[in-house]
Amino acid sequence: MNKQELDTLIKIIFESAREVHQHLGKGLLASVYKSVLAYEIENKGLKVEVNKPVHILYKGKPLKEYLKCELYIQDEVAIEIITDTSIKDRHLEHLNSILRFSKKENGLLINFNVSSISGGFHKVYNQKL
Repeated sequence: MNKQELDTLIKIIFESAREVHQHLGKGLLASVYKSVLAYEIENKGLKVEVNKPVHILYKGKPLKEYLKCELYIQDEVAIEIITDTSIKDRHLEHLNSILRFSKKENGLLINFNVSSISGGFHKVYNQKL
C-alpha cells in the first residue's frame, strides 16, 4: 500500500471513529466502541477483522499464547481501542508488540475517553521493519 492509499485509509478510520464518538460519547466499555467502530468501517466497504490472533514466535517456535489485535483493517492497520484517562506506556507497548509480531508497519491507538476524538487518535509505526 502506498502512502496516499494509507493516508486515505487512516482518514476513513478517523472519520468512522469520530462518528462513533459523536453518537456514543465517552464513558462506555472499550468492547462497545470496538463493535460499533468495526460496524462503521465495514459499512464503508473495508475489510475488518475483529480480535485477530497475532502469534508469537520464540526462537522460531510458535508459542501457545498469542496477542490479540482488536481490529485489523484491510490487512494494513492494527487498531487498539482504550477508554482510559490517558494513554499509558503499556498501551503503546502492547500495540508495538502486535506490530512487531505481525510484521506490520501501521497501527492506531484510539482512546474514546476524550472530549474530542482528535485528542485520542494516535498513529504508531513499527520502526523495526
